[in-house]
Amino acid sequence: MRVALLLMAAAVGLLAPGAASGQSWNSHSSAGIINVGWALNGQEYAFTVTNPAASGVLAWSLEPFNVGAPVDTGAPDGWTWDNRGGWKAFEIANNSTKYTVGGPAIKPGESMTFVYKIGASTTPVNKGGPAGGQPAFLVHVGAVSGSDGLKWQDRSTELGLTWYDAPTPTRNPEPISEPGNWLSISLGIFALGCLRLKRAGV
Repeated sequence: MRVALLLMAAAVGLLAPGAASGQSWNSHSSAGIINVGWALNGQEYAFTVTNPAASGVLAWSLEPFNVGAPVDTGAPDGWTWDNRGGWKAFEIANNSTKYTVGGPAIKPGESMTFVYKIGASTTPVNKGGPAGGQPAFLVHVGAVSGSDGLKWQDRSTELGLTWYDAPTPTRNPEPISEPGNWLSISLGIFALGCLRLKRAGV
């Protein structure tokens, strides 16, 4: 009997950290609060995270699924690409700044873009993700009720103070490739030259 109780306690202890960390595809508690758009240009993704103005939450991480492991990443100031507990994600670098007004958290009405370059490997960066193979994301959010000018004030909801959101990602239009950019620039310079010649009466 004593052994059985010890085993049960151990099992609960092992399950608790997994439930608290919440970083698995099946752990999300809500869907559709945060918007994530993605575009792929060659081997480089651009992930754009938008926090709707009326969301009432701060966004603290971006965890991709169904994409290959990156060879290089780029993030806004105050963010980093990290491996925490075996789950790889863009995260706020300093957890103590999560609730700072004007800090790195994605506040309501704000957007941020993350760069993610893949290599030849097709091994998924994180296990899990929805069937179908399209990029998918989990975003760690925390509920807030305004600020005192220095700190955002957290608030409790039916989901708790923080949880994981699973946005429905949208594929953005493809970025203009480099040759297209050069063509646009060349045409612009040519047009300016023609205008200058016309004004000079040539």
